[in-house]
Amino acid sequence: MKAVLLLALFATALALRRHEYENEFVSFVELYNKQYNANEIFYRFNVFKAKLDEVNAWNAANNTWQMGINEWSDLTWEEFQQTMLGWTPVEVDNTPEYEAPWSNRVPPNDVDWRTKGGVTPIKNQGQCGSCWDFAGTGVIETFNFVKSGTLLNLSEQQVLDCSKGGSCGGGMPEQAIDWGCKSGLCLTADYPYTARQGSCKQCAAKSVKCGGAKKLASEAAQAQALEQNTVSIGVYIGSAFQSYKSGIFNGPCGSGGHAMVLVGFTSDAWIVKNSWGTSWGAQGYSNWARGKNLCQFSGHTHVPQ
Repeated sequence: MKAVLLLALFATALALRRHEYENEFVSFVELYNKQYNANEIFYRFNVFKAKLDEVNAWNAANNTWQMGINEWSDLTWEEFQQTMLGWTPVEVDNTPEYEAPWSNRVPPNDVDWRTKGGVTPIKNQGQCGSCWDFAGTGVIETFNFVKSGTLLNLSEQQVLDCSKGGSCGGGMPEQAIDWGCKSGLCLTADYPYTARQGSCKQCAAKSVKCGGAKKLASEAAQAQALEQNTVSIGVYIGSAFQSYKSGIFNGPCGSGGHAMVLVGFTSDAWIVKNSWGTSWGAQGYSNWARGKNLCQFSGHTHVPQ
């Protein structure tokens, strides 16, 4: 009799837990306006359920950063990295190295291009591996602000369609920077983003011309470069970063190549702008531990001159 009662209680607990999962999933679907066909919905529910368990388990541990549910929580890591990453570095990087315009100088304790007015709002690359494009274009946006005094929202779609520097399958930020600096970029309003590569269209360039990309060989060089402009970075991330929500990211890393925009730093963290929308991270941003070359954080960064 006791065993039967325990089984009944266990079954009730499982039913209640499943009901909680279902409620969370329904809220998720409504919030992000997810559209599934009949054959897909149960699969996506199970993916979401596993992601929710991972988030709760991580946040219950003593970590330096927290996870959260976001727009991409119905994708497995395999699905996610196929469409949401896209940094594909070459083995030999011939990009010239950046040289700071000063030497023997103590850098500031913090830099934040957002407070200077030099960073556009968080964007969303959608399910297209164009992070390289958003990282390169973001750097040019700040450069244009520095040179002209005007912050323009520049077109990633123009770079995707016209630069031949990459595709939704991946690319390199330095190619986006080199092409955009040489050609000039038009406004996103004139050449809107579609999350798929199309034919190149004509538009009136609005950004100032600039020199090409410069490679930064160390975190010290990154900090120096950030006094003048934002910087594109390439990192190797793993599945945990898909669910980043807040705090100072300190790993784990992985093998998925992803490009983002470094917009500033504090005494202990880099401030990084992503292109996965505002539901991800801290309203689209993340903080990364400094001084660790985390996820091969340095050595793949560029700034236009």
